[in-house]
Amino acid sequence: MEGDIRRNYRKLQSPILKKCTYFTYRQIVKSAPADFPNVFLLGVTRNDKQAISDFLDHQTDIGAHALIPSISSHLLRIDGRAADRIAMERDERRYSQMEFSLTWSESVPPETRVIEGRWWRAPYHEPLISVGENAAQRLKIRLNSLLEFDAGGVMVRGRVANIREAEFARPGASNQFIFSPGALNGLPASYIGTARIPDSRVAEFQSALFRDFPNVTSIDIGQVLTRVQDLLNKISQVIRFVALFAIFSGIIILAAGVVSTRYQRIREVVLLKTLGATRSQIARIQAAEFLIIGSASGLIGGLLAAVAAYYLLGNLLHTEFRFQWIPFLAGIVATAALSIATGWLTSRGVLNHKPLEILREN
Repeated sequence: MEGDIRRNYRKLQSPILKKCTYFTYRQIVKSAPADFPNVFLLGVTRNDKQAISDFLDHQTDIGAHALIPSISSHLLRIDGRAADRIAMERDERRYSQMEFSLTWSESVPPETRVIEGRWWRAPYHEPLISVGENAAQRLKIRLNSLLEFDAGGVMVRGRVANIREAEFARPGASNQFIFSPGALNGLPASYIGTARIPDSRVAEFQSALFRDFPNVTSIDIGQVLTRVQDLLNKISQVIRFVALFAIFSGIIILAAGVVSTRYQRIREVVLLKTLGATRSQIARIQAAEFLIIGSASGLIGGLLAAVAAYYLLGNLLHTEFRFQWIPFLAGIVATAALSIATGWLTSRGVLNHKPLEILREN
């Protein structure tokens, strides 16, 4: 998975797109566990659980695998009050009406940290619930809150024992409500299978699985990532085109501005020569002018790009944004150099005019 992300990241040639995707790429590669599953099994029933488990155990070259129970439910009440009557914002109220998948676990799931309360230990004297930080914030759930769910017409109750934070979205660990063992006994549960399989063996594994368990659906995340990468490639091509078009348009506008003031620059050169300025001094003055214009343009453009990246990553993609000084300063230097080069190319011959030629015209 990391190799696919890295190859796709290298294809993004636009500096603006690189700046926007650099931090997301780093977070994905850094936070993704090495044993994160790349194949998921859906439609595993209670009757197939043991057979599927044995099938996975006998497969070669398969890394970590698991069967995670899942029970569909709706949240009914929090501390005796109906979930739809608790003071919430519109989005939070809509969240409370979602269908939640309940599961159970004896130990703390991987990539999970308990931030309030503590994890349970046997024996379990009452049904206990571990609530995800996201659900706790949205639904105003606190420690020792009593939650009631409707799971297929069966009322399920439990007391909140802890609130946890998941460092990486993983099946089972990312469930917002995890019960203590035995709390969901007797309820109809389906299972989600996860497995880490080498890419070269995924097709063979899927064929063997379909042959023995035709009712189980397998999803290759690598195929999904490939489709996502294709979409990102198309988006990056559009952004590269827009970036190149903006740069080309800026060069034309700058050149047109310099050409339109060519005669005025000639008069300035003549005036400076009349006052005793040397050719090298006038050249430095013009270079300083182009440098100031280019640096100001690069500074404004870099700040606008940083604000846009902050809004895109923070508000739309919900990822962390870290301002980087090196790309920012490199953009200012590149813009200033481009401005100086364009200004000099369109101002060729200005320094060659003699004062007498211009003075005679006036």
